[in-house]
Amino acid sequence: MKRSIPFGWLGLLSDTPPVHDELIYINSPRGFALCSQRSKTRSRYYLQVPLTDRVEEWTDAAFWQELKLRLDQEGRDKLITGPSD
Repeated sequence: MKRSIPFGWLGLLSDTPPVHDELIYINSPRGFALCSQRSKTRSRYYLQVPLTDRVEEWTDAAFWQELKLRLDQEGRDKLITGPSD
């Protein structure tokens, strides 16, 4: 059985504190997002993106801005951004 998924995932790892100590799933009109904790000082984030998007087209600033648009107000208030690894 072959299954085609009509979207891709863009991930970012950063040396920033997590938004929350629990895994957060966001299903917004802009697309799905995920926020996870690697440690108290390291976080991993994912955005659902179109298959036509290329990682080279995404800057760290663009990633953070899109994540903020998908988070609720509490998540936006707690989000600390930084360079990706």
